[in-house]
Amino acid sequence: MDLIEEYGRIKAGHRSAVPERVARVTLGASVMRVFAKGTRDDLRKALVGIPAEQLRSIPDDEKFREWFEVQLRTVGEAIHLKNTKNARVQPGAVWGHGTKVLTIFLREMVAHTRVFKDGEVGRIERLLYVPLDRITMDRLLKLGVPLPFRRIREIDSARKFYDVQSQLATAAKRVGVPPVWFDDNWGDRQED
Repeated sequence: MDLIEEYGRIKAGHRSAVPERVARVTLGASVMRVFAKGTRDDLRKALVGIPAEQLRSIPDDEKFREWFEVQLRTVGEAIHLKNTKNARVQPGAVWGHGTKVLTIFLREMVAHTRVFKDGEVGRIERLLYVPLDRITMDRLLKLGVPLPFRRIREIDSARKFYDVQSQLATAAKRVGVPPVWFDDNWGDRQED
């Protein structure tokens, strides 16, 4: 094989390589530290199988929610393979940790790859949910947002997840920005 053939091989597999790379970024040490050994591979397979390009045809928040919950079932199943008795994850395996993994993956796919055109990114970003983690929860509490949980594993229902997402979406809409931007300001991720 020569260099030109290697570039041909890379070109042929480039589209499928993007979700693999985004999954690796999503499943970094700060996300994976609570899960049982082997969960990373299960989650990577689940994330790579998410049909993110379908986001192009999702017209509104309601259809996004339906699509999101289908993908969340896949992520939840991957988590449950090795974490059904993991006290660091349960009872929030799906609505806490699962949504964290999925929201980070989707944000990265939409905002930080060239899979979507700029116009598509602007429209899709407005649909995305904010990844909830210790940092975003602490920030919400400092801003006076009441949370019915203090840890990710305590987000054990759709209601808890969506109540917070609704508050974020309402505030973001008043300013005219996508809600997901709340988690996108890494410069703000410093101690006060």
